Amino acid sequence: MSIDNLSSPTINFDKPDDPEDAMDSIFTIDDNFDPTRACNKLIQRENECEKYIMGDKLAQGGMGAIYRVYDRDFKRGNVLKVILPKIMASRQMFLSFIEEARITGQLEHPNIIPVHDLGVMDNEMLYFSMKEIQGESLDKILKRIRADEADIVEKYSIYNLLVLFRKVCDALAYAHSREIIHRDLKPENIMVGNYGEVLVVDWGLARRMSEQDVTMNSPEEDVDPLSESIGDLTRTRYGMIKGTPAFMPPEQAKGQVEEIDKRTDIFLLGSTLYAIATLSAPFLGEDVYEILENAENSIFEHPKERAPKRDLPPELCRIILKAMEPEPGDRYQHVEDIIEDIDDLLEGRTSSEQLSFKPGEFIMKEGDSGIEAYVILTGNVEVLKLVDGNYVKLVELGEGASVGEMAMISNDPRSASVRALTNTQVVVITEDLIQRGLDKLPPWMGNVVQALVQRLRATNAIVHPLFYSNCSYHVLHQLWLIYLSYGKPQTGGFRGMTSITLNVDKAIKEISLILSINEDRVTHIVSSIIESGLVEGFDEDNLCIPNIDLFNQFLAYLRDSLGITNQFDEIPDVTLFSNNSEFVVSHSLTDEDVEESPLEQTEVINRDEFLGFKKAEDLLAKFDEIIHLLHEQPKPTFKEEDEV
Repeated sequence: MSIDNLSSPTINFDKPDDPEDAMDSIFTIDDNFDPTRACNKLIQRENECEKYIMGDKLAQGGMGAIYRVYDRDFKRGNVLKVILPKIMASRQMFLSFIEEARITGQLEHPNIIPVHDLGVMDNEMLYFSMKEIQGESLDKILKRIRADEADIVEKYSIYNLLVLFRKVCDALAYAHSREIIHRDLKPENIMVGNYGEVLVVDWGLARRMSEQDVTMNSPEEDVDPLSESIGDLTRTRYGMIKGTPAFMPPEQAKGQVEEIDKRTDIFLLGSTLYAIATLSAPFLGEDVYEILENAENSIFEHPKERAPKRDLPPELCRIILKAMEPEPGDRYQHVEDIIEDIDDLLEGRTSSEQLSFKPGEFIMKEGDSGIEAYVILTGNVEVLKLVDGNYVKLVELGEGASVGEMAMISNDPRSASVRALTNTQVVVITEDLIQRGLDKLPPWMGNVVQALVQRLRATNAIVHPLFYSNCSYHVLHQLWLIYLSYGKPQTGGFRGMTSITLNVDKAIKEISLILSINEDRVTHIVSSIIESGLVEGFDEDNLCIPNIDLFNQFLAYLRDSLGITNQFDEIPDVTLFSNNSEFVVSHSLTDEDVEESPLEQTEVINRDEFLGFKKAEDLLAKFDEIIHLLHEQPKPTFKEEDEV
C-alpha cells in the first residue's frame, strides 16, 4: 500500500444545481391551496418518492448506498443512506441498519452528523436521511496537503489541524458518555464543512456498550471477505473483524469482540492523529492481509520517521504513541485525558522536552550553536559572559524566566552562558512551538512580531563596547582624570599627612555617568584598586593616590595588556602642589618656580613603602597581581529588570 492512501475513496459533496422549480411539494402554496387536503395527502403518502427527488449516488458501503436528494417539503438538499437489497434480506443486518439510524439520531452533538428521519422508498427499501455537508473529508484534505497544494497547506497548519481534531475528540467524548463507541473512526469519516463545521459521520459500526454486536460471529450471515484493494478497506468482514485495518487497534484487528470498548475508539483517535501528523495511515503493507497483520501486531513507524520533513513536536508524537499503545490498559483511559493533553499542546502549556540540571551544570555555553530556548520551571540560574578568560555574571534568573531566545531568531552563536545555581528544571522551546503560537495570531500581529524581531537583532548587534568587555582601564583612567580635576587638599587622614583627596561615592557615580555603565561595575574596580594599595582610603569617605607617578605607570601597563591604543605620548610626570585652599597639577614647573610659589608640593609615598616590595624588578609582577585582582573580585551583577 502506498502511504498516499489514507483510507477508501473520498465522497464528493459538491451541491448540484437547485432544482426547486421542478420539485413542488405537498405544501406548495398557490391560490388553490387547501391546508386540510395537504395534510390528508401527507397521511396518505405511501412512500417517500413523493418527498425526495433522487440525485447522484455518492458512495456505497457494506450496508447502504449514499444518495444526494432534494427534499421537496423543506426545499433543501439532503443525503439518504438507503439499505442494500442483501441487507434487507437479513433480519439481523436489517436491525443493524435501523440501529445505526437510531444511534446517530440520538447523538445530538454539534460535531456529529444530524439524522432527520427514517422512512421507506417506493421500492420498499429502508432509508434514513441526514444533513448534506458542504465541504470535504479530512482524508481528502490530508491528501491535498501531501500534494503540496499551496492554499490548503496555508489554511491547514498543524495547529489548525489540531483544532479540528479537538472537535472530533469532543464528539467521541459525548458518544462515550452515552455508552456508544464508533469503532471506525478515520480521516474519511470526518467531514470538514466550508464554514468551519467538523462532523463525525458513518456510525454504521457503532454499538452500545451494554448490548452485544448482533452481526458479530452470526452463523446466518455470509462472510464478506476483505478486498485486495486498499481503496476498499472500509468493507466489513462480518464474523471476524469490523473496521478499517489501516487504522484499527490490535484487539479489533484480531476480532477479539470481548476486548473492544471505549479504549478502542481512543486508539482510533490516535491513528487519526497519526494521519494528521504524518499524512499517512499508520499501518501499511503490500496488500490488505499484510496491513491487517501489522495492525494485529501494532507494527508502524514512529511518526517522526514516517514524516521527517513535517518537523513534528515531540509532545505531539508522545500523545499519538500514548493513544496507540498496543495494550488497552496502557492507552489513555478516557477521551477527556487525550483532550487535556491536546489542549495543553494547543495552548503552549507543554514543551517538546523537559531537562534537569544540577548546581554548576551549564544549560548552554557561550559560542555554541543552538536553535532552542529554555523556560525555567524550577530553580535558579546565572547568566555569564566570558571576559578575558573569566566569567562575568550578568544576571540571576529564576522560575518563569526564559534564556536563549536569540537562537530562535538568529543563526549567531550563543552570546552568553547559562549555569544552574540550584537544582533546575527547564522546558525546551523549539521554533515549531513558537510558530504554532504565531499561527494563533492575526496576520497583522505576526507582522508586529517580525518587526520587533528585526529591531531586537539590530539592538543586539549594537551593544555598549564596555558592557561585555574589560572596562578596568577606562574606569581607572576616569578616576585619575577626576582626581586631578576635583581633588581637594587635606591634612590628616589615616597617615596624618597632606594629600589630595576625592570623595569615593561621588567619584563612582561620576564615572558611571561618563562611561554609561552600571555603578556596580565601577564600585568593583574602585574597591579592587584600593585593596591593591595603588589607591588608599584617606578616611571613611575619601580616597587618595599615594604616588601619582606609580599610578600612571600602572595605567600604561594595564592599557598595553588590554591592547588599548594610546592616542598621545606616554603620560608625563605629574607634580601636585597645594595649600589648604588651592591645588595645582603641574607637568613643567621648575624648582625655581616651586620656591617662588605659595604652594607646597604634596607628600609622595615611596612605592616600596606601601606596595610591599623592595626590588624594582618586582614591579611588573605586582602590576600583574593587581590586574588579576581586578578580574577575580566579585563579578558585577545586574538586576533582573535590566536588559541583558
